[in-house]
Amino acid sequence: MYQRPSAPRPIGGVLDDSFRLYRASFGAWWLPSLLSVIAAALLQGAVMLKAGRATVGVLELSKFINSPGMALLAIASWFTQLWSYFAIFAAVAAVHGGAAPTAAIGLRPGLRVVPAAVLAGLLYLLAVMGGTLLLIIPGIYVFGRLQFWPVSLVEDRASPMESLRASWRAVHGHWWRTAIILTVLLIILIVLVMVGGILAGVLAAAGALDRTGLVIATEVFEIAAGFLTGALFPAALIVTYADLKLRREGGDLEARLKELPAA
Repeated sequence: MYQRPSAPRPIGGVLDDSFRLYRASFGAWWLPSLLSVIAAALLQGAVMLKAGRATVGVLELSKFINSPGMALLAIASWFTQLWSYFAIFAAVAAVHGGAAPTAAIGLRPGLRVVPAAVLAGLLYLLAVMGGTLLLIIPGIYVFGRLQFWPVSLVEDRASPMESLRASWRAVHGHWWRTAIILTVLLIILIVLVMVGGILAGVLAAAGALDRTGLVIATEVFEIAAGFLTGALFPAALIVTYADLKLRREGGDLEARLKELPAA
């Protein structure tokens, strides 16, 4: 069972706690992560199967991609992936709060926050785009200050606007710290995702795979990587946000102690 730290942790400690929470919550996030990769694979597979037919021309493929059936499949895939993403957040957050890691624990809470998540996500994108239009650096800064809104939305059950405000307050004074933590996690994720493609390329170079086999192997590795890494970044956001809360509470307590009259 995952044990939450009772005091702020150094950067290395936060990274270590992120991986511990990721492993401890596997029993809770594997199902929504699987649903997410299946939804993405079905959409991509439908296009690839159609494109792989020798009789299909560019015009026919374009009509297929823009057909009502594909539009419905794309909407269903998008919704399932969005639901699964927040179900992963809810599952990992539940384990972070001390719950037992059961397979369906995040599905209902994840579905419940989807409407609020859509609105919060749009507000988040508008804020980041607004900062980017001014200059690139303000956009990056706003991105860093607001990126914890999914955690507040799920854990604190905050409204879309309040979840953005909570993230903004939590990161105050710790922008570079959070940037370092999450950049390291992002680099690890990129490397893990690239491993599958590299392995497929090595097998093809060794003659173990033909062109079709290479495409299939690459897709299989990508699906496996998506499944295994889907909860890692949510776990890191949850752990880092909790660490920021501890630091804020510690700072508030220190300020109140300073205001007490001397004995």
